[in-house]
Amino acid sequence: MSKMRIILADTEKQVVSALETKFLYELRDDVDLEVITDTAFFSAFFSKPQTADILVCGEELFTQDIKKHSIKKLFLLCEQAGTGGTEDLSVERVLKYSSPQAVMDQVLRGHGTQKKREPVVVLVYSAAGGVGKTTVALGICANLAKSYKRVLYLNAERIHTFQSCLQEQQTLSNQAVADIAGAGDHPFAKMRPLLRNEGFDYLPPFPVALASAGLSFRLFAALASAAKRSGEYDYVVVDTDTVFDGDKASLITQADRVLMVLRQTKRDIFAMNMLVRNMSCSDATKYFFVCNDFDKDADNALLSQEKEPKFYVSEYLPHIDHVQDLTVGELGTRSDMQKVAFLVM
Repeated sequence: MSKMRIILADTEKQVVSALETKFLYELRDDVDLEVITDTAFFSAFFSKPQTADILVCGEELFTQDIKKHSIKKLFLLCEQAGTGGTEDLSVERVLKYSSPQAVMDQVLRGHGTQKKREPVVVLVYSAAGGVGKTTVALGICANLAKSYKRVLYLNAERIHTFQSCLQEQQTLSNQAVADIAGAGDHPFAKMRPLLRNEGFDYLPPFPVALASAGLSFRLFAALASAAKRSGEYDYVVVDTDTVFDGDKASLITQADRVLMVLRQTKRDIFAMNMLVRNMSCSDATKYFFVCNDFDKDADNALLSQEKEPKFYVSEYLPHIDHVQDLTVGELGTRSDMQKVAFLVM
């Protein structure tokens, strides 16, 4: 069988590099991949007749002359997804800053090359407290659920306060906590009947701190792993605290996606820089950085040379007035939260 020829073209090298890595990893020897990031080279390349199965092209590079080439399917990397058309060639829009996995799934749909999607464990993490990490995690869950995904939310903080964001704020009973603590290596079976739902499933909060309940942090890694193996969920979102230790490192390794949340302050950037020194975040298909509570009129330390970030911010979430008053359902209707959800898909 001949190889599928795919051309990836965009001037943002980070975007193209992440897509290249994903396509090569998934398709391996079944693809002939051409990557273009230079505008002049793109023009010279398409000054000669080209044949391809798929062209994934940035909007800024696309011209009507592209339709003259023998390209079976054209995808435009855009700020907003949708479907458009031309006289001779169907043009499908792809959300540019969604995850490489989501882009690949859309591009390869109908080509018979897609594998069945495995459940995805998403870890939402931050280097400093007070950045709105839990709001982001719950917003992701709500948006994934709106996209008809089966979602489980696990709050892996040592003291639970996330219930303030939910309609049902009742904690687990002491007996339920004791049952989980006594479940040994099989806590998922004890957890399953306790789950509640607000558009997505979630384990209710513990009434006391993890240590006071006689529970180990390793519990959350076991629950996430068992939930993934069960096949009952498409996404298991684990919302964890700022502690970095051996147990947290194991959870990071276990996760399929890691969403790192920070604000635009010097303090947050310093803390994140210190954290990433202790982690290998080079996999652009796994690690994503999101700036939350962004105020375009305030000082943005992300642009400062003094605290130059050692990471790339994929998405900015704007400041929301009275965010504490929003319900999970309302978070699920926000287009900015939808973009972050696309990152982990």
